[in-house]
Amino acid sequence: MEDFSYTGFNNFDRILIKMLDQSYKSPNTRNHIGDWKYNSSISNETAAIFINDNKKEAVYAIKGTSNKKELLLDLKLSLFTNIFSNKLMNRTQMNKSLEHFRRVSSILNNRYKIFITGHSLGGIKALYISKTFPAHTGTIFNTFVPGTMKPDLRLLFTQNRRLKMVIARGDILSNNITLIRRDVVSIVPPLLKQSILSHSISELKKY
Repeated sequence: MEDFSYTGFNNFDRILIKMLDQSYKSPNTRNHIGDWKYNSSISNETAAIFINDNKKEAVYAIKGTSNKKELLLDLKLSLFTNIFSNKLMNRTQMNKSLEHFRRVSSILNNRYKIFITGHSLGGIKALYISKTFPAHTGTIFNTFVPGTMKPDLRLLFTQNRRLKMVIARGDILSNNITLIRRDVVSIVPPLLKQSILSHSISELKKY
């Protein structure tokens, strides 16, 4: 497969967005995406795993913001909160994601190339996983920079170039990432609206 690290917004990104949309559903109600088959046996509440047997590839899709309450939390985090002090997104939560990815990777046992993707808070988890498993690439969407970061978290954003970062230009939460990363792919909303709603996965599906 093509290396997507530094290409612009493309069809594979659109497929990843569809997978992320499925990740927000209950594990037992998620659907396949074309030739990408959802594997419920190795997925969990926060991550949906899709497998393409023809290409011998898999996608690890991590959900993030899933309701208005969490959307307000994202806004708070993006402005001034230390993300590691938050109960929804601390080291324990990230380590749980890391351990789950390690288990999935072990089950797939090098038979599949694994791409990592995440939305919003899920994008930060994806960066954390990518730091530990640098062989895997992918794309994260509308991932924001917390207003106050410890040095090791900032390095996730500034030094990790294995995951392409895509943001909606109208998303007032994730646009601050351009202050520390110059290689961010910015996509224009269909209606050119700048709104907190542009942050949601349902809006990204319209691109």
